[in-house]
Amino acid sequence: AMVRNIIILLVTVIIGAGLTYVMDYTASIPPAQKVKTPEPMQEVTDAHDVRTGEVVPQFSFQDIRGDEYAVDDFQGKIIILNFWASWCTPCVKEFPIFLDMAEDYKEDVVFLALSSDFDEAAMQRFLTKMRNKKASAMAAKNVIIALDDNGAITRDIFQTFRLPETIIIDREGVMRDKLIGADWSADDLSSLLEQYR
Repeated sequence: AMVRNIIILLVTVIIGAGLTYVMDYTASIPPAQKVKTPEPMQEVTDAHDVRTGEVVPQFSFQDIRGDEYAVDDFQGKIIILNFWASWCTPCVKEFPIFLDMAEDYKEDVVFLALSSDFDEAAMQRFLTKMRNKKASAMAAKNVIIALDDNGAITRDIFQTFRLPETIIIDREGVMRDKLIGADWSADDLSSLLEQYR
């Protein structure tokens, strides 16, 4: 009887372990999801930037002051085209540096900041903080800030999906350099701008 009880106990333990394994395994399989077919992205042939050396695509927008612009309006100036958002920590970190550059290179540079914020109030709160810290730069004519509604420019024209991203455009409207992320210094940016002055 003792041997039979031990055998029953062993069989129960083995069945229990087997069931636990099967249940754990099936629980780890994600439920079937409806797969959304990704929209075709432009093929990138050069990892650095497929667009350096190309003329900037045409686009127009309205800035936060209500003024209408087209990128052509800045021909003859060096453009710092910055794609940013107030919820993006590196964007917030680099924004004051761009404002300083716009102030240092008043005659030569236009700082064009296109926000991908979904919440316009959040963007305005961030800009108010910037005005408190850097009032003269924020009021300067060469600092142009716009809300890029639905990513019409950021994503649809420039295929920018990760922020921040910045493109330096020379006086002839040719895209020369691309800064991805905020791992650069004011000196790096200054020496880039000096090349195109």
